[in-house]
Amino acid sequence: MPNGFSNLLGLFLINMYVKSASLIYFSPTGTTSKVCKSIIDGMQLELVQTINLTKPQARKVEIAQIEGDVVVWGMPVYEERIPGVVQSIIESLKGNGKLS
Repeated sequence: MPNGFSNLLGLFLINMYVKSASLIYFSPTGTTSKVCKSIIDGMQLELVQTINLTKPQARKVEIAQIEGDVVVWGMPVYEERIPGVVQSIIESLKGNGKLS
């Protein structure tokens, strides 16, 4: 099966079940944010929730519920680790059965 066909088939199958996305990101330079939004656009999903953990005050707010059918995560990796300032937030999130 040609690679392009399998990519289209995968996109079709995802879009049968997944219509919307929540975006959770930490992006000090803005690059991670742009890449994540491009991924969501490429998957042809509706962006229904954006949680930007970049600014310190945003990390103090409790995230009640994930709204999208799928969660797209984005953050830089430093020396094989995610940034320490977001680790505890990520560990505390409840996906309620959402894909990630």
